Amino acid sequence: MSKSADRPKVALWRQVLAAALWVITSVLSVVMIPFVLDVVTRVFTAFWGTGLPGGESYWTIVPIRQILTLPLGMFAVVIIIGGAEYHSRALNTERSWRLFAVTLALEVALVLAGVIV
Repeated sequence: MSKSADRPKVALWRQVLAAALWVITSVLSVVMIPFVLDVVTRVFTAFWGTGLPGGESYWTIVPIRQILTLPLGMFAVVIIIGGAEYHSRALNTERSWRLFAVTLALEVALVLAGVIV
């Protein structure tokens, strides 16, 4: 028997909800990158900055931001592709809904940190 025949039928509204939540987490994973970089910049400037615009602290944080962009982009790709793979296999399970909740909570918290800090 195939694996798809073994799975119980999932209601259409749950499939649509899961797809919508996946799209939201995918968009937020890309949107959060500049917010996280801004938080890092502001924290760095607060502790080690000189307060001069375009000063020495600016040229110190630029390579740090560029180095952080690659892992954050890879993290976004993992969330997008890994989330699609995981939720397509574990659709309508408690683990799938819990992962959606945790992912959304972390992404919203990072975006809010970027807005607040």
